[in-house]
Amino acid sequence: MDAIFDRSEPDNAARSKLDKKMLHTIVFAGHRIDEAGRGKPRFPPHRETKARDLIREKLKAVLDPSTRIHVLSSAAPGSDILCHEICRELQIESTICLPMPKESFGRLVFRDEENWRARFLELVSSRPVLQLSDQEDLPRWLRTSDLNVWERGNRWVLEMAQASFSAKVTLITLWDGKTTGDAPGGTAHMVELARDAGTIVEVRIDAKQLTEGRAI
Repeated sequence: MDAIFDRSEPDNAARSKLDKKMLHTIVFAGHRIDEAGRGKPRFPPHRETKARDLIREKLKAVLDPSTRIHVLSSAAPGSDILCHEICRELQIESTICLPMPKESFGRLVFRDEENWRARFLELVSSRPVLQLSDQEDLPRWLRTSDLNVWERGNRWVLEMAQASFSAKVTLITLWDGKTTGDAPGGTAHMVELARDAGTIVEVRIDAKQLTEGRAI
């Protein structure tokens, strides 16, 4: 079974006010925090504050009293979790989009990163969550395709944004600009999908700012 929904809705009065505003859907994607032993730094853990400031700057830039902002993002350790935490700080609607059950996601993605796991669990208990599938693998009918579960998740999030009747769809990334990432289904893949769509505004936060001044 696919497309499992778990979302809290605003009350009727709040919904009426929101419905009068132009909807701007933002898809956010960005690099994970570097794991221990990574050879070439990309998002060093000690640069988390810098990354938070860069993401906050871009999210604040899209705020407009006449516009309802809704952010869609996964919840991997690093950029994704920072994005949701900043949305909560700025009182921006955000939805956590997971390609599999949160229990499977937590087990596969966080490994020994207990601080980030705790932040993930706090977010999924307080933010709306959308779940694409009730299993961690691709459904049987897709297992002979070239997609993996993360690439499928990227396609799903972008298609939701495009189908949201938004006046504008923007992809904000914290990305180093490299077209080949560490693994399929990362930030570079999301950028490729958005560019292929041809109707999505792209806003890039240069992730190289996180390694400036370091030997890389």
